[in-house]
Formats: sequence, C-alpha cells, structure tokens
Amino acid sequence: MDNKETYIKCSYYNCDISFAKEYYSLIGLREPPVLEEYKFSQILEGLLKTRLFCIKCSTNHATIICLNSKIHIED
Repeated sequence: MDNKETYIKCSYYNCDISFAKEYYSLIGLREPPVLEEYKFSQILEGLLKTRLFCIKCSTNHATIICLNSKIHIED
C-alpha cells in the first residue's frame, strides 16, 4: 500500500504554501457559549478545518475577524 499524502494549495491570493489534505486538531471546537479568551483559537480552528487556507493565512483571517468583531486577542 502506498503511503503518499495529498497536498493542497492555499486558496488565499498570492500564497504559494501547500499543506496536507488531512487535518488533525489538537484543540477541537468547544460547545457554545465560548468564553472570550477562547474565541480567537476557536475561529482559527474553524478556518483550519475548512482546509482552504494555510496556517499563516488562517491566522491572518482569524485576526481580522476578531478585530472587526471587537474580540480581544491575547498577546
């Protein structure tokens, strides 16, 4: 049996990063309501699960979502 992983390219404009199709979450999604301190990580987790964007672009999108929604991001 061949053990090749399938890679996909990030969908963000002008990003050349490729990543594995399979996604293994270490955090998982929490049940609502989500505490303020976990919102950024939960948004990031949701974006990563879509497999549309690499970790860098997903982090950028999660940051923009939090800033637009006035969600505090831990430093």
